[in-house]
Amino acid sequence: MKKVDVLIIGAGPAGTAAAYGLKAKGKTVAIVEADLWGGTCPNRGCDPKKLLMRGVEVKTEAKRMQGNGVQEEVSIDWPTLMAFKRSYTDRVPESTKQGLLAEGITTYYGQATFRDAHTVVVGAEEIQAEKIIIATGQRPAV
Repeated sequence: MKKVDVLIIGAGPAGTAAAYGLKAKGKTVAIVEADLWGGTCPNRGCDPKKLLMRGVEVKTEAKRMQGNGVQEEVSIDWPTLMAFKRSYTDRVPESTKQGLLAEGITTYYGQATFRDAHTVVVGAEEIQAEKIIIATGQRPAV
């Protein structure tokens, strides 16, 4: 059984920030992720949306400027824009995980299940922690 000072469930922005901060204070830290390292925001939420929306904003602004110095209508090449978005998002999970490992933070991939107030099971691994932080974000209720 692995023993740590703090176990964090969820490796999105909140979980990773907690992990780095606690490690910097000398705590032994482990983090569990069941989906994409880095969380929803950089992988499929906020950041990709901003990259895609920027193309739409550029097209909208160029249309507003037509006749005022802008000559041609701007068009969006969606496959190329999506490739640009993927050039950012495809690196997020691995770079997030590698950053944690480089700091000496133990990582586990899988669904975390509580055995008791201080023990979590991930696959065949049991992790015991003095403190457990749940940073799993939110999911919409259907």
